[in-house]
Amino acid sequence: MILQRRPPSVDPGLLAERLLALRRAHPGWNISYDSGIRVWRAFRRRIPEAGEARAGIRYMVRTATPERMDEKLTEQAEILNALPPLPPPAPPRTFLRF
Repeated sequence: MILQRRPPSVDPGLLAERLLALRRAHPGWNISYDSGIRVWRAFRRRIPEAGEARAGIRYMVRTATPERMDEKLTEQAEILNALPPLPPPAPPRTFLRF
């Protein structure tokens, strides 16, 4: 039987510091750590538009270390900054007239 190596467990105080640092550095993401399977996860607060998805923007990122998470989210920010700005949303249509 082949056993996969799991990353070592994380000190709770250090974990809280790392989570806070990542959340401050990447405010557009919900970042968490799953201690059961020892995986770092980040979900974008906004679902990527079609053009963003084609450019490589992801809705979710998973990594084994907080350092790798920082690298991945920095890469996502660089891709997003290189894209042209999104057009403003169309005004809502209504049948009511005032």
